[in-house]
Amino acid sequence: MKRIILFGLVLVLLAGCSMIADGVNTVEIMSDMQVEIDRANKGIDTYDKMIAQYEEVLNLESKLVDPTTPEGKELVEQVASKLTEAQNEANSYEDQVKELKASIPQLEEAANKFNDEELKKQANQFVSDFKASVETELKYTAKYKELLELHQMLNKEYSTGKIPDDTEYQTLFAEIQKLDEELAKQVNQYNDSWGTFHKNVTENKLK
Repeated sequence: MKRIILFGLVLVLLAGCSMIADGVNTVEIMSDMQVEIDRANKGIDTYDKMIAQYEEVLNLESKLVDPTTPEGKELVEQVASKLTEAQNEANSYEDQVKELKASIPQLEEAANKFNDEELKKQANQFVSDFKASVETELKYTAKYKELLELHQMLNKEYSTGKIPDDTEYQTLFAEIQKLDEELAKQVNQYNDSWGTFHKNVTENKLK
């Protein structure tokens, strides 16, 4: 499962230029947008920990042959512990994405400061694309939490020596992969709309 995170936006303030053609302070607006977009990167460490812990779970399970042996029981306990850690990180990550969603109105406010209708339209397109990606990431995170919880249940069942039915797990995993692909497209979309907007702002700055 590849990393899903909102990143890659580098907002370059227009050095030596404080105004664009419609008389709005570009640096102020771009700074406002930078503050909110920086929130998108705050969760990277949390996300990385969550994914790393789950990868450890899968690695431990690859060594598990018989869960009823002393060695097997120890591995099952380690799997349960790592799953709990991943669940804690997933909860933290979800909270951070929710904070990001809560910041969208500030981005919308910044976009609407432009008087030039074309710039305002492009700024709002970027914000709309960015908002869509945040909504998808929330869905992704919720499904990922479901997956971890289900995996914990399957691990408990496996600890008794039974082979659990992983049909629901496979279904959830497929849904997560689909959201992963959708989010990747949305990240590309908001980067494209940002590029169009930023290029227009740069070209319209006062000499």
